[in-house]
Amino acid sequence: MIHIQQSPLTDQLWQECQPLIQANAQAAGDYPLRADKWAIQALNLSIWTMRDKGKLVGYCAHVVAEHPIYAQRWASCCAIYVMPAWRGCARRMIKQIEKDLIAMDVRHVTYSCPSLSSFAPFLENRRMGYQCMEIVMEKEL
Repeated sequence: MIHIQQSPLTDQLWQECQPLIQANAQAAGDYPLRADKWAIQALNLSIWTMRDKGKLVGYCAHVVAEHPIYAQRWASCCAIYVMPAWRGCARRMIKQIEKDLIAMDVRHVTYSCPSLSSFAPFLENRRMGYQCMEIVMEKEL
């Protein structure tokens, strides 16, 4: 049985997330989340976990803050990962996050998508309703 909930970032949850954080980094060809728990806790993060029979199978973290230009509360996803066998539940997780963000008076939510990943088309489809608002270019110096 799948259970999705917003959770505080505790030492236990941080440790429990480490295997998924590493898997996310390997799957995306990206760096693992290097910040320590203290740096993460300094952010205004909202974290959702997805569990199947108590086992952590996915997580999603958003920074929630007042937008400096638009004077509205925005949420920006800084990390999301769902284990491959549970990817069919990702839509359900995002819909639950949206409901919770509305209750937190958030007016806009953004997700960043790796170039050429299947995540952007997933978000853009008619059921999810997201649209591309900008393309971000990055260079490691």
